[in-house]
Amino acid sequence: MDTGDRRAHQVERECVDLVEAHLLRGREGELFDGVVVDVDERRPLTGTVQLRRPAVRARITDDRPDAPPLPLGTRIRVRLTRADTATPTVRFAPA
Repeated sequence: MDTGDRRAHQVERECVDLVEAHLLRGREGELFDGVVVDVDERRPLTGTVQLRRPAVRARITDDRPDAPPLPLGTRIRVRLTRADTATPTVRFAPA
């Protein structure tokens, strides 16, 4: 039963990822408003951002060498760096 639940959740997430990538495809470089909803404890420059409009949740990474840790729970302006429907992947960076 647990295996079936995990598989169902994985398929659902993959479908959402595909829709999000399709929605943002061709908009790389655009700025969006979002909130940092998760930060990786081992890599504080990597986390998850929830956009306001469109309602998209995706990975955010700050590659700047002098960047401070991502501000968990804080509104942030982000730039779309990748929207790939083939993988499907959506990625952001702080603006």
